[in-house]
Amino acid sequence: PFRVALIDWQMPGLDGLETARRVPALGLRQPPQLALVTAFGHDDVYAQAREVGMRHVLVKPVTASVLFDTLVDVVSALPSGQAPAPQPQPHGDPCARLAQLRGAHVLLVEDNDINQQVAREMLQQA
Repeated sequence: PFRVALIDWQMPGLDGLETARRVPALGLRQPPQLALVTAFGHDDVYAQAREVGMRHVLVKPVTASVLFDTLVDVVSALPSGQAPAPQPQPHGDPCARLAQLRGAHVLLVEDNDINQQVAREMLQQA
């Protein structure tokens, strides 16, 4: 099972909000925590995300720092029975903070070839 799913707001066929509405119906034993990724940081997007149970909205372009902080926050909010990620030290060495995630499994879903390459390279560097 995946612990976190970052879902793009505007996808062809099924948008991220509708995807989030359908996740509970999958009957997963441990459904992932959901975060919305969007290029539009409007208040209505945040409100819609909250309505479907998404506590986090990432506005593109997403920096590595914002992604890291969001993932730590999302994972630390997991229900009991799922181990939370270690909390980063606010002024600690970024390499040490990143080492806490070493070995994590990441599912990257991106339909744009260039974005896939950029994301893959960023993850490999990390």
